[in-house]
Amino acid sequence: MGVVSLLLYLHAGVVRDIPELDIDKDNVHRNMHAEYVDRIYDYDVDFPEENGKINVMIIGNSFARDFGNILLESEMAEKVNISYSFDFSEELRERLDTCDILFCFAAKDMVPYYVWEHVDEEMVWGIGTKSFGENNGQIYRNRFSEDYFKQTIIPNEEFEQTNKEWRESWNGNYIDMMEYARMEDGSIRVFSHENKFISQDCIHLTQGGARYYAQVIEWERVF
Repeated sequence: MGVVSLLLYLHAGVVRDIPELDIDKDNVHRNMHAEYVDRIYDYDVDFPEENGKINVMIIGNSFARDFGNILLESEMAEKVNISYSFDFSEELRERLDTCDILFCFAAKDMVPYYVWEHVDEEMVWGIGTKSFGENNGQIYRNRFSEDYFKQTIIPNEEFEQTNKEWRESWNGNYIDMMEYARMEDGSIRVFSHENKFISQDCIHLTQGGARYYAQVIEWERVF
């Protein structure tokens, strides 16, 4: 168990403040970060009646829910209606018929055939995979070093290969999560511009991480 994981487990599990994870030892509860990711389940609803906003559908697992949180932290938050589904399903056809943009965590050839019967190809975007190392403890143990917030990680080859294949499959309509965190030397940043851990578990996003992506994604490419 890494240093940060251990701290989170003990004393619900914090023995000291961890500002880079927005953790206050006197005001914390177990699974707080998971709750942030999973709040997107509340958006598993039909789109509302016409209200002048853009209907955005998001389909996929917790990586897709991460993207939902990015949208909610972004400048687009007040301009969109969000509808979320964990899985593709033909029961979603009414939502698909009324959505303006569809984001899905999948390679393009993984999208079921019936989806394309309800949406135009140019309005569908792939959400990329992401990885921020093997264990935040390897980063956290250096928290008193001068270059603590400048630390980066070498990306996992498996994630890199998946990202490459998915990016090529979407041919431009792809949100490359790895590239938005990549440094000039090819490594991946683990801290945001505000010195927050982008991920609490090296895969899913903290609120600080979602805010980071909300700032760096070029939304004009999509909307």
